[in-house]
Amino acid sequence: EIPLRLVGSEMCIRDSVKYIGLISRGGDKAKVFNLVIDSTVNFAGNQYVGGVAGVFGGEVYNITNHGNMTTVKMQYAGGVLGSLDEGGRIHDCVNYGTMNSKSNGAGGLVGTAGPKTYIESCTNHGKIISGGSTGGVVGSTKGFVNLCKNYGTVTSTSTSGGGIVGYIWVTDTLSITNCENFGIVTATSSNCGGIGGSMQGEGSIVDCVNHAPITGASSNVGGILGNASSYSIGIKATGCYNTGKITGKTLGNVSGLFNITGARAYIADCYNTGDVVCEIADKGYISGVANQLGRGYDDERSQMIRCYNTGKITSKGSLTCGVVAQANAMTDITDCYNTGEVTGGTYTVAGVVANCLGADLNIRRCRNEANVTGGTNRIGGIVGTSQKYQIVVEQCVNFGNVATTCTLKGTTESGSSATGHAIGGLAGASGGTFIDCYNV
Repeated sequence: EIPLRLVGSEMCIRDSVKYIGLISRGGDKAKVFNLVIDSTVNFAGNQYVGGVAGVFGGEVYNITNHGNMTTVKMQYAGGVLGSLDEGGRIHDCVNYGTMNSKSNGAGGLVGTAGPKTYIESCTNHGKIISGGSTGGVVGSTKGFVNLCKNYGTVTSTSTSGGGIVGYIWVTDTLSITNCENFGIVTATSSNCGGIGGSMQGEGSIVDCVNHAPITGASSNVGGILGNASSYSIGIKATGCYNTGKITGKTLGNVSGLFNITGARAYIADCYNTGDVVCEIADKGYISGVANQLGRGYDDERSQMIRCYNTGKITSKGSLTCGVVAQANAMTDITDCYNTGEVTGGTYTVAGVVANCLGADLNIRRCRNEANVTGGTNRIGGIVGTSQKYQIVVEQCVNFGNVATTCTLKGTTESGSSATGHAIGGLAGASGGTFIDCYNV
């Protein structure tokens, strides 16, 4: 146990050495607490660099770091720990220093965290920069994160940038809970989110909030999660919301909250109030809540319940909507609504669900209260298109105007000769069943 109050006037730069910190490595029985590291402390090393320790498996708490941590060749830089080993815990710590990882894995408090680790009640104010897996609190984690906040800017010069966690590796029933991001997040490649950049595995995000602008230069940009990395798993998200502007610069898959959610997904009581923008033409999947809901190749259904969007949704491409861009088979969407204006540049645009892809898909007690405008065809107040699939739409209402900006006549669906047709108050084009639905 090391109770210390202040460390100052020190610098350690060892480019070819790993495990750099006040302590090189600490075991599972070690404790470090009540320590202030001032701004004259700057650690740089090859790998595993932290203000307290390069690698640590015990308990760390009441640490305030003002120093800068850098990995000059490889990965894992954190304001307190380069790496938190399995079973370790860090809580009640604050970082003000700049974290910079040449490769990947930079976090305000921890560079990377192993399974069954706990990061709780920690706050970052520093600037975080990394070549991937860049997080305001932790670069990548296989453990739990609770009651953490980020105020610093997060920049991934590659993929997986998140306001709280860059890359979430789910090894158990992992959860990110009660976390809040206020810092601007940008990624020069894919997977950029207000809370998490990427999630690999079936984890949960509960009661998390993003308030900051999120900008991705490539695909998969979300107010809460940039992307779940596989269609075969399903995220669980409840009580999450976004108020920041979400922008995709070059590719599609831009959402107020989530992109791919996977099979067995459960999304409840989540909402978006921020504007969502995709800046390039001919790219699709732009939504207020989720871009891909469900998958439909196993026995468990995907559900979205009591979710809504009030932000303005603007795209130059296709599959643009207020709630879900594409709902797949074996999916239920219930008690959801949109009040944000929806504008799509081409086809398949809707207030609630743009594209219904697959059978055994139900949309119940949903409504749209905003104007919906597309550039060509398959534009609807509730559903853009369900193609030939026998979906069920029940007790849904559209209050918004539905229109196309296309002046070409005919029934050509795509390409440069696409025409303005299949425009409906409830659906643009559908083979589904509509029960007790109204266009007002």
